[in-house]
Amino acid sequence: MSAKRVGLAMVLVVGASLLSYSSAQGAIGATDSTQEAERWLCLVEKAAGFRFDSSAGEWKHAAFQASGKYLIIPESQERGQSIQYGVREVGESFSPLKCGGFEGNLLYCENKGILFPFLETFTFNKPTLRFIHTYTGSWLEEKSGGGGDTPFIELGRCSPL
Repeated sequence: MSAKRVGLAMVLVVGASLLSYSSAQGAIGATDSTQEAERWLCLVEKAAGFRFDSSAGEWKHAAFQASGKYLIIPESQERGQSIQYGVREVGESFSPLKCGGFEGNLLYCENKGILFPFLETFTFNKPTLRFIHTYTGSWLEEKSGGGGDTPFIELGRCSPL
């Protein structure tokens, strides 16, 4: 074998080894980063909604206190997949709002109820740390009148924990 071919073979072997090592390190890093999921505390700053006034037979604006507090926390993780999150009220042990991984900067969450999974949503923007939480309630369920609940929208900001 000529010196030129031996040199080329050495370059290929060393290059392949470095590529293998680099790929393994990347995989290890990806696994480690998904295991250390981020968490946020989210505080409602503004809230508005509607209620059905049965005596007037119509929906009217409803007064809401902007006092809600939510946690965005990791719920589960499957090997090789991004972390799944859940949103729950502070003090609660169950997360009714389930989220996939981030889609770009946004985390989309919804109530995964059996009958009406679209009734409640929570969207979080990681760079701005802002969220919007909506509940459509009986507005979508009833053709006329109210179902005894009040559709609402909440706006707020989150802080990393």
